Amino acid sequence: MKEILSMIFPLVVVILMIVAAYYTTKWIAEKQKAIMSGKIIRVIERVALGKDTYLLIISVDGRPYLVSASNNGVHLLESLPEELLEKYEKAGSVGDSTSQFAALLCEKLTGKRDRDGTGK
Repeated sequence: MKEILSMIFPLVVVILMIVAAYYTTKWIAEKQKAIMSGKIIRVIERVALGKDTYLLIISVDGRPYLVSASNNGVHLLESLPEELLEKYEKAGSVGDSTSQFAALLCEKLTGKRDRDGTGK
């Protein structure tokens, strides 16, 4: 009987440690989320362009901005129309918002080229 208990006790301890680690990790993640989600600044969309390069749409006090982030720093590319946030919130799903982001990016890139006078 003692041999069975000596085998079961460590097994129960390991299971309890795994359960405790799970709930601790979950609790830490919720606290981190509360700290990271700002009331004024939100990251709406993030698209990876390379290993350490991203395009982001962020909202600062309800105004959307297109921002690039890389190892060299964060740069404001352009202020976006406020209607973009309304479209994003109405879309709700990831696929819709990604296609909206791609469409907006293409629109802005072609618009910049036309303003430059290259006509491309």
